[in-house]
Amino acid sequence: EKEAMLEAAEQLADAEDELAAIGSTKSAIHKAAASRLLKLCRQNGGVYIKIGQHLANLDYILPGEYISALSSLFDDTPQTSYEDVVAVIEEDLGGKPNELFASFEKEPIASASLAQVHVAYDLKTGRKLAIKVQHRGLRETSKGDIFALVSVVRMAERIFPDFSYGWLADEIAPHLPRELDFMNEGRNAERAAEYLQLTGLDCVVPKIDWKNTTARVLTMEFEKGFKATDTDAMDKANIKRRDVANLVSSVFSSQVFSGPTGFVHCDPHPANVSVRKNEKTGKPQLVLLDHGLYRELDNDFRLSYARLWKSLMLADLKGIKNACQELGVGEAYPLFAAVILARPFDELIERSKKGSLQSTGSAAQNKAD
Repeated sequence: EKEAMLEAAEQLADAEDELAAIGSTKSAIHKAAASRLLKLCRQNGGVYIKIGQHLANLDYILPGEYISALSSLFDDTPQTSYEDVVAVIEEDLGGKPNELFASFEKEPIASASLAQVHVAYDLKTGRKLAIKVQHRGLRETSKGDIFALVSVVRMAERIFPDFSYGWLADEIAPHLPRELDFMNEGRNAERAAEYLQLTGLDCVVPKIDWKNTTARVLTMEFEKGFKATDTDAMDKANIKRRDVANLVSSVFSSQVFSGPTGFVHCDPHPANVSVRKNEKTGKPQLVLLDHGLYRELDNDFRLSYARLWKSLMLADLKGIKNACQELGVGEAYPLFAAVILARPFDELIERSKKGSLQSTGSAAQNKAD
């Protein structure tokens, strides 16, 4: 009997080593693939950077190696040369930067997938401005890039029946042209500011300077702030992290659930959500940037989504299932609930048994989550 136990232990150890080796191999393959995908996005720029950023947000679907690699696209994207920036401004506004503004900084303060931002000062008032200039040539090449993306995805769907990322092409293809129209972004910004003002929440949307705004150049007032994920900056500003978290969730919840329509900012990554201290109140103030992509939610969706969140908070399993069915999720509701909460569905089951509103995870786990 002792020998049998030793043999079983050895077999178990061998199996564990085998699994570890498989896991290590899979991780290495994912890292290599993620590195190649990152290189592809950087080399092609524009639309491909946008796709890479979108994939980096899918941490509930993609392996961690992809998320880690592609997340760098939020902070380190290719920059357009100053000569191309001048050319775009001259083509769209009819003059060089030094003719249109009191001063114009050559080095951008931020660069994103579709554009980069330069600091300038108004020629008459001297007020500080942020000038968002679209990468030169992007408007012309984007149509071909979108066509290539859709074609490859559709081909992959035909060749590999289990390939399930066709929705990515369906999401990007119709909306990217709108993001490339900065006039549309300016209108979105003003509409968002109008709705947010009605909520009473301390959230600022930069004012648009329409006389210096076109489809490829967006001029707005400069609003300082730091990323909503920069906890060190919060500590230095002496504002509470909990207050920041409450404000961020309140702003986006108000966009979903308040107002005559659900007019929702659809690109709220850290670079687009800035925070600063309101010196009058001592509380955090939000600065909401990049209003190129919005969705308008109908009331039926908002009501079903509200019912879902109520059921999630109360751990009402039947209510969760019913609300998910209204939203078209069907039998995949446990996965959908887990994705929304970023927590295991088993935790909801445990809470429903105990009738508890509190998470059952450990303090360390909750902090990590």
